[in-house]
This record gives sequence, C-alpha cells and structure tokens, in this order.
Amino acid sequence: MSTKRLLLKDIAYEKIKQKIINSDVEHLSENSLVEELQMSRTPIREALQRLQYEGFVKIISNQGVLVSKMSVNRLYDLIDMRVAIETFSLKQAILLMKDKDYKNIKEIIDRQKSSYEEKDLITFRENDAAFHYYLLTVTGNHYFIKMFSDVKELQYTAGSRVIGPDEMLKLITEHEKIITYMKKKDIESAIDLLTNHLNGGKRNLIF
Repeated sequence: MSTKRLLLKDIAYEKIKQKIINSDVEHLSENSLVEELQMSRTPIREALQRLQYEGFVKIISNQGVLVSKMSVNRLYDLIDMRVAIETFSLKQAILLMKDKDYKNIKEIIDRQKSSYEEKDLITFRENDAAFHYYLLTVTGNHYFIKMFSDVKELQYTAGSRVIGPDEMLKLITEHEKIITYMKKKDIESAIDLLTNHLNGGKRNLIF
C-alpha cells in the first residue's frame, strides 16, 4: 500500500470523525463524502471502516452509513471510565506538576474563557478536552491518554448537546478550582471536585 494511500485514508478519517463530532448528522453518504472531501472512494471507505471499528458509525448494506447512537448505560460507562482514569492520574499529577505545567494549564483555561465569551461551543469543547488531556500527559501513561481520547470523542458524538453560557461558565470555574486545590496539594478536595465535574456529564445527556 502506498504512502499516499495511507495519508489520504488518515485525512479522510479525521475529517469524517470531526464532521460527526461537531454536527448533528445521523446519516453519511459515501457519494457526498467523495464530493465534499475531493477524494476517491477507496480512502473514504477505509476511513469509514475504521470509524465503524471504533464505534462511531455502522455501515449497513443498502442503507449507507449510519452514525451510531449509544444507549444510556454505555454512555454512563464511558463517563465512569473517565472518572476512574482521571482521578487516579490526578493523584500523581498533583505531585508531578511544575510551574511551567500550571502556566500551560492556565493558558488552556484562558482559551476556554475566550471561546465562552465568543459563544464558540466547538472551540470551547476542544479546550475542555485539552484541560483534561493535559493533566493526563503530566503522568505520561500512554494507555490512559489513548483511552481518554477515544472515550471523549465517543462521549461528544453520542451524548453531547448544546450547552448554555451558564453551564460553560460553571465548567470553567470548576477547572479553576481543581487547579487551586492541586496547587495547595489538597488531593481529597481536588479528586472530589473532579469526580463531580465529570459526573455532571451524565446530567447533560439528551436522548
């Protein structure tokens, strides 16, 4: 298989996945994707097969490509997995965070504030994910980082909804409080808040 084929397949995968995450699309047409992405069918089909393997879509003969809809229980399971991974990592991150890390995390929160002020929900969610992702990278657990990326995207795709300014501001405030507790080495308060913060995602699901 050529390098070009691999590259096109990866590009198609990322573009289709972002289309699923950032919109309310329920059905994908291979013909439309060929035209939209200006690619041949082969890399698009390969990308769709990968997305099906990862749980984003279902390819059904004579019906096309359907965006997957998860059950309430499975979405709760995804959030529970995040709680387990992120609270475990937070205990280590509190001991490992340096001044440069706190500076970097503040920049992420500042970007989240800007997206809140601009009412840019897509960028807001990207920065929300960046906050949690950064805390995981401090510990350097490759498997946790990979698992987080997969779970976060599936959670957004299957259960996210449009959130209002009050909820956006609440998430930012909680991020700031988590960092404050971390700086004070108050592990118990930081973990309690992070747990409640993540479990709030269960209350925000719409089906």
